[in-house]
Amino acid sequence: MNSFSLALASIRSQPLPSILSVLSTVAGITILSAVFLFASALETGFRKNAQNIDLVAGAKGSPLQMILSSVYHVDVPAGNMTREDAEKLQEHRDIKKIIPVAMGDTYRGFRIIGSLPDYISIYGGEIAHGSMFDHPFEAVAGAHTNLEIGTEFVAMHGLSGEGGEHHDDRYRITGILKPTGTVLDRLIVTSIGGVQKSHEHHDHGEDNHSAKHEDGITALLIQVRNPTAIMNLPREINESSNIMVASPSYVMARFSQDLGLGKKSLFIIGTSFLALSVLVILTMLAAKLETRKYDLAVLRVLGASPWKMASIVVLEGVLLALAGTIAGLIAGHSLAYAALETFGGLKSIMDTSFFLMPSMRMPIFSSSFCDSLARCCAADSPPPAPPAPPALPAANMLTAPPTPP
Repeated sequence: MNSFSLALASIRSQPLPSILSVLSTVAGITILSAVFLFASALETGFRKNAQNIDLVAGAKGSPLQMILSSVYHVDVPAGNMTREDAEKLQEHRDIKKIIPVAMGDTYRGFRIIGSLPDYISIYGGEIAHGSMFDHPFEAVAGAHTNLEIGTEFVAMHGLSGEGGEHHDDRYRITGILKPTGTVLDRLIVTSIGGVQKSHEHHDHGEDNHSAKHEDGITALLIQVRNPTAIMNLPREINESSNIMVASPSYVMARFSQDLGLGKKSLFIIGTSFLALSVLVILTMLAAKLETRKYDLAVLRVLGASPWKMASIVVLEGVLLALAGTIAGLIAGHSLAYAALETFGGLKSIMDTSFFLMPSMRMPIFSSSFCDSLARCCAADSPPPAPPAPPALPAANMLTAPPTPP
């Protein structure tokens, strides 16, 4: 027998210590891989969604809340700014381009964003089917909204998508955007004039509405002329106006540092489990040496060299560690997918290219998965029997010779 077969036989001879060694390795690898995948996808998604936005202006409040609501669309805005403040900011010499954003309504849980066609280009969006909106209440839908061209709908007040009052105006989808891997895939973008017009004749003092629609401008996405303005402009405007300006890169960098504490804690826990698994495997191998003296002596008498006997022991530990590593990677990816589904609001801003199967969605037994499984089963099943030949006409049947007994 070769060393591999002997190592497998040794593992099967003591199943309980072997299982415990594998489980300890699985626990460490699972935590480490899940933390790495989730944190890397989140940090990369933060950068990808804000890479073409230098500054964001909005109503005074929390800078993090303003960035999360206006750039990543995972929070509610604190309020709206006045038109005078927006026009005054547009005249600043260091500002290259300003893209206004108006929000406050949803449809089927997808936010309706009123803006300009330039808003779509910020996220690298392109029209896949149909055309861009040209008139109020025309809209283009993100790739993951499952809307079709020509669909008409009525928006709902509020950003929660539940229990809100419906507007009287009807939107119509004129185009579908290509997938971008950004928050744009889960948005419905329309003209800012349409959103402002839909709120002109409504009272927005209800509790379910997230912002006061004074002039219908929730935030301004700003591109500056030179990098120094990213640091100087927020300080200048925050001290001399009624609005607030913040840099998405700076705010999210501080936010990532706050998340880093939990990431480091989980990393330490995973490393501890991994170190424990190594100790368990070494302890098990050392204990086995005491009980396998007779077996090793027999192998030595049969002509096995000391190197071969040592290779059996080493290979046994490698097989246990390899089994735990593979199972841990699978469990880590499953845990990352489960976390992605648990924090559903983060789906649109996470870059899942780090995952083995970025397009996978939980639960795995979805309709598309079941359809694929049915097709695979149909492919493996034996082909159906060929159809019976058509019956002969009555005349031929009468004139055909009789079948011999």
